[in-house]
Amino acid sequence: MKKTRFFSILLAIVLLLAVPFGSAGAAGFTDVSGKHWASYEINRLVSKGVIKGYEDNSFKPNQTITRAQAAVILSRVLKLDTSKDPKIVYKDVSKDYYAYDAIAAVTNADIMKGSNGEFRPNDDVTRAQMAIILTNAFKLKGNGTTSFKDVAKDFYAYEAIDALYANEITTGNEQNAFNPNQPTTRAHFAVFLSRVLDKQYANDPIVQELKEIYQKEFELNSYEFEGTMNYGFEFPTIEGATEEATAIFDMFKDIHVDFKGVYQKDPLQLEMDMTFKLNGPFPIGDIKLPVVMTADKMWIQIPELPFAPTPEEYKGKFIEMDFAELSEVTGQPAPVMDIELQQKLNEELFDLFFDHFGGEYYEEVSKDAIQVPEGIEVDKVIKFEMTNDELTPFIQKLFNKILPEFVALLENPEYAKALGVTSEDIEMLKQSLEAAELDIKDIVGEINNYVTLNELKEYIAVHPEKYIGYDVLNFDIDFTMEGETFGLKINYKMGKSNVNEKPNFVIGIPDATKIIKFEDLINFEGVIED
Repeated sequence: MKKTRFFSILLAIVLLLAVPFGSAGAAGFTDVSGKHWASYEINRLVSKGVIKGYEDNSFKPNQTITRAQAAVILSRVLKLDTSKDPKIVYKDVSKDYYAYDAIAAVTNADIMKGSNGEFRPNDDVTRAQMAIILTNAFKLKGNGTTSFKDVAKDFYAYEAIDALYANEITTGNEQNAFNPNQPTTRAHFAVFLSRVLDKQYANDPIVQELKEIYQKEFELNSYEFEGTMNYGFEFPTIEGATEEATAIFDMFKDIHVDFKGVYQKDPLQLEMDMTFKLNGPFPIGDIKLPVVMTADKMWIQIPELPFAPTPEEYKGKFIEMDFAELSEVTGQPAPVMDIELQQKLNEELFDLFFDHFGGEYYEEVSKDAIQVPEGIEVDKVIKFEMTNDELTPFIQKLFNKILPEFVALLENPEYAKALGVTSEDIEMLKQSLEAAELDIKDIVGEINNYVTLNELKEYIAVHPEKYIGYDVLNFDIDFTMEGETFGLKINYKMGKSNVNEKPNFVIGIPDATKIIKFEDLINFEGVIED
C-alpha cells in the first residue's frame, strides 16, 4: 500500500514543475543558462555548498581554476577538518591567506603538494594535475588500458589519467586526446568532480542495502498496516471573498486521515478503512471511507456525509469498479495484475532510483531520529532528504537520466502490459521527452524562482528482518505564480504488524446485495439531498 507513496510525491513535484518558463542561469548565475552543457554539474555542486560563484552573481565557467580554488573545493566536498592549524611551510601561503586552512587540509591529506617550498596557489590547474588531485582525493585506481595519443605511459600523470579513464570519469575528445597540459576551466572541474561523486555514490553500501530492503518489501506475503496522513493546503488571500468562501478554503488547511487495513499479496487483496477529519474553523464530523481491492476490481463504500445525508437504500453500499469494464469504456488497456511481473517491474524501478539517488540522498541516522510506536522492532533508521537547493539538480537528473531509462524499461512488452500502456503511448512519451529536452533545460533554470521546497524527508525504520516496519514522510512545498503563493504540506506515518501471518480481513469483499455498479454512478449523483 505504501510502496509508491514517496515516489508519487516526487512525481507530483516533477509534473507541477513541467510548465513553460523563461530561461535562467544555473543556481541563478548570469553566465550559466539552463542550456549550458555543464549546468547540471554546476547546480549540483552549488547545492551542496561545494562550489560557489562570484559577488556579481556570475560563475565564470570558462575561467581557469586555480590551485587555491581547487584546494577549497576539495576540502568542502571531502569535509576535511579545516579548523585545526597544522603546520605547513609554504613561502607563498601566509596564515591570513583566504585559502590557508583548505591548503593545509589537502596538504596533510596527501591530496595536493607543493614543490620547492611553494604551493603556487594562483597557478592554473592543468588537466593532468586535475587527474592527480582527483585520484589522490578519491583513491581511484586504473588498469593500464588508457591509450590517449598525447599521454605516453611514461608521462608523469599517466596512472592518474588512466584511473579517470578506467572509472569512466573521462573519455578524451574525438581526436583521442586528453590535452594534459591544457588549463582546467571551472566548468570542466565541476563536471569531472561530479562524475567522480557519481562513482562514489554508486559504490556506497547504502545503495545495495536499500535495494535489499525494498526487495524484501515486495516479497512480503501479507501484513496489517495502520497510520495517519495530514494534509494542509494554503491558498492565497482572495480579495472580496465572502466569509463562507474563506471558511471553505480554511477547511483544507488541516485535513487529518486515519487509516488501517490488511494486505495480501497472492491472491491480491487489500482493504483499508479511512476516516477523514476536516479541522477548519467549522469542523465537520468524521467521514469514513472503506475501500477494498483485488486484482480485478475495486469497491468503495458510499460515505455518510454529515452535510448531505445519504438515502437509506444506499447506506452501506459499495460502488464497484471492474478494471476490465473500465478499460472497455476508456479504450485503454487494463493493467495486468500479475504479481510476479509487478514485483519484477517494481524492483527494477526502485533499483533505477537507488542507482541514481541512493548514495547521494540517503543516509543512516540515529534510531532516535523518529518516534516509533511500541511493538515495532527497529534495526536501523535510514533517512532520505532533499533540500530546496538540491531541487534543481534533482529534477535535471530525473529528466536527463531516470526518465529515459524508465522509457527504455517500458519497451519490454510485459512491463508495458503490466502498466496498461500501449506501444503508441510509449512512442509518444519518447517523442515528448525529446521535444521537451530544451524546454526542460529552460525550466530547471527557473525552478527556484517559483518553487520553494521547505521540506522533503522520509525516514524508514528497518525491521531486523530487513523490511520497512515503520515509515514517516514530511513534505512541505510552496508555489509562487504571478505574486500569489500556494502551499501544500503532507505528513504521513505508517507501521506494519502481523507480517506474513494469516491475514484477518475485516471488511471483506462485498456481496452482490451491497454493490452499486460503477456505470450506475451517474444515477447516484441525484440521490443526495440538498
